[in-house]
This record gives sequence, structure tokens and C-alpha cells, in this order.
Amino acid sequence: MKTRSDAPQGPHTMHVHIVDVVQQKEGGYTVIVQPNSDFEIASEEIWRAALPGDFRGATKVDRLWHLYYGSDPGYSPGVWLDIPLPGKGEATQQSTIDRRDVRAPSKELD
Repeated sequence: MKTRSDAPQGPHTMHVHIVDVVQQKEGGYTVIVQPNSDFEIASEEIWRAALPGDFRGATKVDRLWHLYYGSDPGYSPGVWLDIPLPGKGEATQQSTIDRRDVRAPSKELD
């Protein structure tokens, strides 16, 4: 029987749900995310590395995180993302995600 300690050690991922993306009247965007993982996120710095873009900051509100961006970050509500987390000793700036198929198709104006 395998236990947690028998599990292979590799990169960890965090499964997050994009709850909503709100364009702010005064400029910028708020992306509301809900992490669905065993990892406790104690700092906004994980978001800066994991969800790149014109990141301005983050605030935790209950189980949700409000991520603030200066420009459209390219995420759509309802999307689930698997975000690789850096291991011990790895630089958080090196963590990226594959954003293909994350954004809903835009309608072109004639």
C-alpha cells in the first residue's frame, strides 16, 4: 500500500477556478480566483509568479483571492487552471502557466 510519503516527489500544482473577471471603472481589472488545493497561500507573491501579466497586487477575501491587474490579463470566468508551484529553493519568478484556451474567443467588431 502506498502512503503519502511513498508518493513520487515532483513539482506541485495548484488547481484554481477563475470565478470572475471585472473591468474597473477607474481602470484595470480584478480577477477573482478560488484555489482548490491542499496548499495554503500565505502571500500575494505566488500569484505574481503563477498568473503573469500587469499584476498590481492581491487581497484575500475569505476563500477567494482578488487579483488586481493594470490591463486585461486574458482570463475568462469559469475557467479552471493548473498552476505549477515552485519547489523549495526554486525562484518563484520562473513559474509560468500555459494560457492557451484560457481566454474566451472575442467577437470582432465590423
